[in-house]
Amino acid sequence: MSLLIPVILCLGFVYANVQATSTLSNWYYDTSQKEDEVISSTVETDVWTTFKLLDVFIVETRQDATTAIEESRNKQLEESKAYIEVVVSGMKEQVNQTVTDLEKEGFDAFVKSRNIGDEIEQDVTTMLVEILGD
Repeated sequence: MSLLIPVILCLGFVYANVQATSTLSNWYYDTSQKEDEVISSTVETDVWTTFKLLDVFIVETRQDATTAIEESRNKQLEESKAYIEVVVSGMKEQVNQTVTDLEKEGFDAFVKSRNIGDEIEQDVTTMLVEILGD
């Protein structure tokens, strides 16, 4: 019997130690799971918030780029129209001046004063030589 008491005490101590370890292990596991859930939830929320902010940024950037492109295109169109109007106006003035000169001098006098007849004859001769050869 004297041996039985120490054995029972040892078994009781081992059982109590296993029970305490099991309880501590369960507490740690539960606490760890709760912390993992909190961290996962926080990370998930932060990721979605970041994606939403990124989407807003992309939309705003796209709108800004579209506006800048439209403004640049409109500016170029206005500048091109203004240049074309200046060129057309200059051409109209040249044509009107030529008409006025022709009316003053007469067409035959205009041709003679510019030696256009000689130039035309020379151009025709040059073309015939190129086409027909020597």
